[in-house]
Amino acid sequence: MAGKTEGAFQDDGAGPTLAGRFAIDFNRPSDGGGGLPAYRTEERTKRQACLAIRTQPALPVRARAILTLMSNPVERVLCPLAHGPASGPDGQGAYFVITPPPPGPSLATQALATQGRAWPEADLLEK
Repeated sequence: MAGKTEGAFQDDGAGPTLAGRFAIDFNRPSDGGGGLPAYRTEERTKRQACLAIRTQPALPVRARAILTLMSNPVERVLCPLAHGPASGPDGQGAYFVITPPPPGPSLATQALATQGRAWPEADLLEK
């Protein structure tokens, strides 16, 4: 089924890719990772912009949740397109989840600019 991709990243000389489809550009960081390091990524076959979000090293990836979202995308949620291990920009092992790009600017960036702090989760859920 299209969109279901999991596997190790490889470096083909043009930078790390997942399954030969998603090219991560560590020189183009993004603030779209919800507080996690994120990088602009391109899906090579369709030439679509994507986002590679680096997971937290000390926390295990919830593979079942990722696979569920890949199989059953939720409208208005950045559902995973692919995921897998890779060397990060520092050369250390990392794990990335590829998603479509966010539809607009980061809410965290807006909150920091207007309030000097990020919005608490409760405020986001109740507004």
